[in-house]
Amino acid sequence: MPLNIIQFTPSDKRKLKQFVQFPLELYKNDTNYVAPMKMDLIGNPVLGVHGLLCDDHPFHKHGTVRYFMAENGKGVVGRLACCVNDDYNSYHNTQTGVFGFFEVIEDYNIAKSLFDEGIQWLQQLGMTDVLGPMNFSTNESLGLLIEGFDHYPFMETPYNKRYYQNFIERYGFTKEKDMFAQLMPVKQTEQTQKRHDRLNRITERIKSTKDITIRSIDLGKGFLDDIKLMREIYTKAWDKNWGFVPITEEEMIHAAKNMKLVADKGLFHFAYVKGEPAGFIGSIPDVNEMIGSGMNRVTGSDYFRLLKLFLKRRKVKRVRLLLFGILETYKKIGLDAVLYHESFKNAHESGHYEECEISWLLEDNVLVLRAGESMGAKKYKTWRIFKLPISS
Repeated sequence: MPLNIIQFTPSDKRKLKQFVQFPLELYKNDTNYVAPMKMDLIGNPVLGVHGLLCDDHPFHKHGTVRYFMAENGKGVVGRLACCVNDDYNSYHNTQTGVFGFFEVIEDYNIAKSLFDEGIQWLQQLGMTDVLGPMNFSTNESLGLLIEGFDHYPFMETPYNKRYYQNFIERYGFTKEKDMFAQLMPVKQTEQTQKRHDRLNRITERIKSTKDITIRSIDLGKGFLDDIKLMREIYTKAWDKNWGFVPITEEEMIHAAKNMKLVADKGLFHFAYVKGEPAGFIGSIPDVNEMIGSGMNRVTGSDYFRLLKLFLKRRKVKRVRLLLFGILETYKKIGLDAVLYHESFKNAHESGHYEECEISWLLEDNVLVLRAGESMGAKKYKTWRIFKLPISS
């Protein structure tokens, strides 16, 4: 059957619905796949939600996006998004394009056709190389899962077909960076209690000698002020890390409002040294565990999944540590251990959390990897970012 590659923009709501629907068919027999909430991607005007794929999302104020769908006579058989993130290129002084939202049936020729179209579009905009997969930057979901397929994915972490790696490498992409996930038990056991007691003695001594104080996030009137403080610390703490791009205040607030729906203040802390803001750590109860796979027509509706979220949010067993930042001045005083312990202590003492995923961890971030290992965490997943020169 003839293959047709369709291009469209973020304003085409009808095509976007097809774009979002395709993975539901592709993964219908995969018990480890969790469909994103549709409103997170294409919005929901009733609830006032602006979806990431749509032109009213804050990202699109500094990003140019084009979507590609492959169709044959039977329907959609593949999809791809390409974008130019002006903030990323300005910050790094590059001309780098990004690909993401890549899904395709097991047919390399279809994947090749999608990449051909997407890369041609990026070349027309003057890009000299392309990174991916990213949806659409390091501030969103990113990476191709290459190890750890047998584990149910935590919230906002990519899960994909095993054959994607072969397709991407066959096209000419090579490894740019690997990112790891560590899994750590937090369920109350004799072993975790011993570890907790030992680390408590160590961190209390550090707090005393370095004049460190810890407070939980304010989920009330001071919430937005805390989010702005987190953004300030994050920007300074991560500015030299691979792939960093400053997140705008509007993007941060947009993400934070979604986070607030499930936030547990016992898992989110700010650290102060001699009264000055020094770092933060944030873990979120696993939304995927609450909302389910979303593959069923009825139980997969956003409203039904939201109901499940509110009913289960205080009973969830899994948590993901995804927010962490320490200002350079305070990176060698043991503050990382203090923050880690504070978060995991509360998870441990909650009585219902059983395991925590720490992700994403850059492969060369040795200090953070060792910090997780010292808490009993073990590496169990790997995602990869690929790169391809595309200068014409």
